[in-house]
Amino acid sequence: RRGVCSGDGRVVTSGSVWLVDGVPTLNPVNSTGVWSASLPAQTPSNIPATITITSGTDTVTLADVVFGNVFLCSGQSNMALPVAASVNASESVAAAGTHGSGFRIFEVATLQDYCNVTTPQSNLTASIPWGRPVASGAQPAGAPPGAVGADVMGMSAMCYFFGVEIATAHPDIPVGMIASSWGGTAIEVWMTPESLSACGEGESAETLAARMAVAATQNPDPGLSYLKPRTAEVLGGCTTPNVPSTLWNSMIAPFLPFKMAGFLWYQGESNSGAPERYAKCFPEKISHWRTDFKLAADTPYFFAQIAPWPNHNIGDISGIRYAQTAALELPGVGMAVTADIGDPAGVYHPIHPPYKQELGRRAALIAENLVFGNKTVSLTGPVVTHVSWDDWNPSWDPGFHHGTPGAGTTTVCSNAAGWVCGGLQVTFDRDIDFRGSYGLVYGMTAGFELFNNVTGTAAMGGTSAGDRQLTSALCVDCTKCPCSQPVSISGMVGPRTLQLNTTFISGIPSILKYAFADYPTMLIFDADNRPAAPFNVSLPYTNSV
Repeated sequence: RRGVCSGDGRVVTSGSVWLVDGVPTLNPVNSTGVWSASLPAQTPSNIPATITITSGTDTVTLADVVFGNVFLCSGQSNMALPVAASVNASESVAAAGTHGSGFRIFEVATLQDYCNVTTPQSNLTASIPWGRPVASGAQPAGAPPGAVGADVMGMSAMCYFFGVEIATAHPDIPVGMIASSWGGTAIEVWMTPESLSACGEGESAETLAARMAVAATQNPDPGLSYLKPRTAEVLGGCTTPNVPSTLWNSMIAPFLPFKMAGFLWYQGESNSGAPERYAKCFPEKISHWRTDFKLAADTPYFFAQIAPWPNHNIGDISGIRYAQTAALELPGVGMAVTADIGDPAGVYHPIHPPYKQELGRRAALIAENLVFGNKTVSLTGPVVTHVSWDDWNPSWDPGFHHGTPGAGTTTVCSNAAGWVCGGLQVTFDRDIDFRGSYGLVYGMTAGFELFNNVTGTAAMGGTSAGDRQLTSALCVDCTKCPCSQPVSISGMVGPRTLQLNTTFISGIPSILKYAFADYPTMLIFDADNRPAAPFNVSLPYTNSV
């Protein structure tokens, strides 16, 4: 692991930097006294080192230094949500000092000064200074002189719990977690001007700023104003920055000298009104961050798919989730699904679920693959590989649950005018399990919806055939506009394939969606307790994963 020391504020004409293992390179000092030193590669170790910087008779000593993996966490309020607001927070805080002597955390303050920054900065202000995680007011146990305790209560919960998982799984490799996030912010404030230009289709900075100002008034993310602000934060009149690139310049650029092992990102709610644009901007942001940090094009980048939002099923969140998946086309990118771990009670506002320990665990599983090279750990939960449509066959077992029973044990299909009886077989890339209050219950829809191929518009309303009521209230005549039908599980065909049966709506079965809702039903998991991500596939479908 390599490191860089830097400093400013006093003129340094010459000097030396000493490390217990190796001799650094002191880079030229400029006229303002800004200097840097590149440290030689170090073997990861929990044994604290000391760095002493001298200039004449002036000496600065950095104590309790370890070398390992440093990760940068950023995004909006679901990343900013602190450990104090997570489920079982008191237990997590009490255990803060038990995750190894090589664990460090740091968090950037959200200051009014950062709201309109037009050039990249080299300094910033911390709300949690770099140190060993501890409970409020505690001192790091067993630490050497000069060690600093960092209050874990205000630390980003997702960032922290990811670090806990990594530190626990790899106790011999120190891990440092840097959190730099701001609730309610759009992706554009975290992007460089160059990356914005690449995804904005020629949109001027002035036009972008005007559009962001309007979007801010429609922002579904209220930020974290309902939580008591940290004492280091002075928000003043700027509660949600909406100036393009301002937080890149103020809260990310100062970390450019760091040799990051990877990035964590949790953001998208504030861009839910423009999923097509997000699908372009998000990959550009990832690529430009890697380039600007002078890192490889496949440097690990983990992101959280947007959490569910109860009582808000209007398509905003499901759309932005789908847009996020555009980033998966890039190398070294992994997605942690969150759509199954919502907070219906909404104690911390319903879009801010407190179950960040589970999210940290899922992201850490991705890191096992991308950071530590353990390719036996999949990057995802179950992935759909094949979907086929079959006309209904009366021999299907355990039967056609939405048909009309005939004589004896025979089941028959109820074919109303313009309706089709049939079934789907949905195959995944691994054995699947059902998680939920009831496990697998035949006849449950489990989040599946089947759409026809009809396009057009018609009057709003509903339609039915017998006792079959469509859940999609798009039109009264399904021969004139798109309609959807919930699809029921009729059984398993081996450990990886679901049989779904339905009496289908007018038209040709065209698209199968799973968990494609702002607050979806999600029951399909793998052996690592990771859910299948929401999907939207055309029929027939084959994926060679």
